[in-house]
Amino acid sequence: MGRHVGHRQPVRFIVGMRGDETFDKISAALKKGNRYATAAGALVLVSADEGPDERTAVYAAVDVGATIAQLTIEAVSRELVAHPMAGFIPDTARDAFAIPDGVRPVAVVAVGSLGDYTEARPRSSSATRSGASGCLSRRSRLRAAGASRFSRRAARPRSRRRSPHRNRLRRCRRPRRA
Repeated sequence: MGRHVGHRQPVRFIVGMRGDETFDKISAALKKGNRYATAAGALVLVSADEGPDERTAVYAAVDVGATIAQLTIEAVSRELVAHPMAGFIPDTARDAFAIPDGVRPVAVVAVGSLGDYTEARPRSSSATRSGASGCLSRRSRLRAAGASRFSRRAARPRSRRRSPHRNRLRRCRRPRRA
């Protein structure tokens, strides 16, 4: 670990290896969008000891960011993948590990080896039709909605419809032909 402001060492780690109880507690704190991280070999909950005053708390957050960066660099140097995430519920982690009040959970870092894409399951049936990204093109979405190429405006979502006033303004700016 690197140097810290005031030599306080405010960073605290809770490491869970896949299959143990600590890993399960950390993964339970992840938000829905980060549940994919349960495939990692390890989950690391990184917390900051905020200290006695506000100035110390600010520097503790900076130290946590630097430590996460160093952890990521070290993982890459060992041919691993590290992915820091802020998408977790701190109160769930605080309750699961009895983290004291002066220590704030900041991030979860997933660490593991890169999987083989040939063994990965497709996300949905649309992913196999439109390629690996799983996204449909605009034309495919329109066709799926039953729109022809002449009725694109009707199939466009309400938020993307053009205002009729916009067209009127354009017409007003055009010079009139004689």
